[in-house]
Amino acid sequence: MTVSATGPLSLPLENLRTLLANSATFKTWVGAADVTAAKDRIYLAGVAGTAYTRPYAVVMQAGAGGLERVAEADGAAKRFIASGRLLLALEDDVPSDYQSSYADAELDFTNTIGAIISEMEALAGTSGFLAVKHIAIHSGPARSDADEKSSTGDYYQIVLEVEWGI
Repeated sequence: MTVSATGPLSLPLENLRTLLANSATFKTWVGAADVTAAKDRIYLAGVAGTAYTRPYAVVMQAGAGGLERVAEADGAAKRFIASGRLLLALEDDVPSDYQSSYADAELDFTNTIGAIISEMEALAGTSGFLAVKHIAIHSGPARSDADEKSSTGDYYQIVLEVEWGI
């Protein structure tokens, strides 16, 4: 049984997933023909076991400050304005052409991530997409270290902090 996202903690996760899946660069990067196929490469909260193929993304809660709801009075009515932060991890294998060059490997990865960020920014807050206010690097970009390469491969990862709300 698949659980659907509902409520103020879950919906932002799904909305960030939808925003990312609509990036043309992300779809090309993961080899997806459409948004539905792209969503198959965006995991919620984590990746189970070794059942993944790079490149992929993980959307997860940011922990402290992940959700804030502030009451706003409007006459007799009161409503809550929500905002928060999510984490977005993106990971890809280093292409064999760039494995001997740290500079080329990093630029190849960061050029792609930069294009994805630009497309997310262009879509944010339009046509029902998540209203993104701020995107910052949480960690990385980082390349797998020599000890990891034999078991997990040669890859790059970045974790972005995505602040949303109005």
